Amino acid sequence: MNASRIAAFATGALLLGFSLWLIRNASVPVPEMRTATYADYLRFAKMILAIHGGVFLGVVVYWVNRQRVGLKMNPMGIFKAGLWAEIGLSVAFIFVSAIHGLIAFGSMEKGVGNLWGAVLIFWMAFGALVSGAASLLFYGFSGRRMDPAGAKYGGKHLGQ
Repeated sequence: MNASRIAAFATGALLLGFSLWLIRNASVPVPEMRTATYADYLRFAKMILAIHGGVFLGVVVYWVNRQRVGLKMNPMGIFKAGLWAEIGLSVAFIFVSAIHGLIAFGSMEKGVGNLWGAVLIFWMAFGALVSGAASLLFYGFSGRRMDPAGAKYGGKHLGQ
């Protein structure tokens, strides 16, 4: 195991831990405001499921697709798959919230709120952080480098 793989693994673990810490601090109320029920941690669980689950879904879809065509995964593909899945999930969440607000309250703004742009930006930033952590962890475990600009030599990808 070389130094770049160790550094990538350590950085990926640090980014993943940082995202969990940041989401917990942003979603769990301070001790003075807690109700001592599971409702205190419900928003934290939803955010973890949405952000980490979205990246995980993208990586799983990427893995299944690569297995189907007989190619191996590479870190840049994992990053792109996780990020695109997270972007799609966040945009779908905003649209579904707007439709729910229109049906339930008669106004899209009551469903989405006026901070939907900020929510979308933060959600994508967290998705990029977690997706980068996943790709660094994959590189740390496997040591497979990414293809330089998708170059092919002899019909085979360099990442194989």
